Order: sequence, then C-alpha cells, then structure tokens
Amino acid sequence: MIQRFIFYFILATIPLIASLYTSAQVVAPAPVTIVAQPGSDSLKRVDILESRHLTLLKLNDSVNLQILAGNVRLKQGTALFRCDSCVINSYTNTFEAWGNVHINDADTTNVYASHLRYLINKRLAYLDGSVRLTDGKGTLTTPDLEYDLNTDIGIYKHGGKVVNKKTVLTSREGYYYAACRMFTLKIMWN
Repeated sequence: MIQRFIFYFILATIPLIASLYTSAQVVAPAPVTIVAQPGSDSLKRVDILESRHLTLLKLNDSVNLQILAGNVRLKQGTALFRCDSCVINSYTNTFEAWGNVHINDADTTNVYASHLRYLINKRLAYLDGSVRLTDGKGTLTTPDLEYDLNTDIGIYKHGGKVVNKKTVLTSREGYYYAACRMFTLKIMWN
C-alpha cells in the first residue's frame, strides 16, 4: 500500500520536476517498442503489449521516460511481464514496475511481487515485496529475489521458505535453477 502511494506521488511530481528542465516536454503516446540499443535483437528489446495509459516524458536529449499505467503487459524474448504501472527509462535501459508484478519466463517459471526493478540489457530482475516464485512443482516465498532471465537462476539472501508437496524448508539464502526445477538452500548450522 505504501509503495503504491509512493509510486503515485512520484507520478504526480514528474510534471513538476520536468518543468524545472527548460527542454522537458510531455510528448503524446507513440511508440510501442523500446529498443535498448540501436540494431539490437529481441532479447535486448522490450515490447509494450498493452497499457491503458501511456505517457512519454522527454526530460532532455538523453532521457526519455515512458510511463505506463493500467493492465500493463510487456514482453522481452520469451519472458512476459505484467504489472499495474511501470516507468521505462531509455537512458538507463531499465524499467521499474509496481503493483501485482508477474513475470512468466518461457511458460515454466512464474514470479510474483509488488515491485520490480529490471535491467533490460542484462535481463536481471530485482523483485521485492512478498515475492513468490513457482514452477508448478515447488513454491518459494521470500522478501526479495534476484532473478537472471539469461541463466534462469533466482537468488535470495534474506530468508526464504520452499514448499514442495508436503515438504517445507526454510533457509537464510538459496538458489533456484529453472532449467532443472531445483532449489538449493544454504543451511546455517549453529
């Protein structure tokens, strides 16, 4: 709830911040594809599949923000992203998403959270806020997770619980390998 408030506060203050820049302007919605690098392949490109609202904000010659709100759906390669709202920064090649975040990676792994920071070129997802990862076989819940969409490996370092049928395991740190649907837990002995 607080993250949503912060997000909407940020959205409300963006025009104020933009007015501080003499070259800043709000541009009418146009493109539906964000290319991270000119001439890059589909793994370096994020496609906007759906959004109820799209605002383009040009802060200067280098920085363009695409602000999406309402039933946002994005795609990069075989990964699909869903969220309530999102800001894509063309200068840093990142996007940040809030509310009902869902990543479906190649139809095998599903990750849910309330917040996502995504590095487009590196295909790295940093998720926090009630993170849940499931592959149909087991479910991991953790406060935060780093998920690499290149290697299909998830890492958690602040505690997690893995539930697999009747087995429940908890650990401070662990890894998830999507290719073999396997969790590796780091167990600390006292």
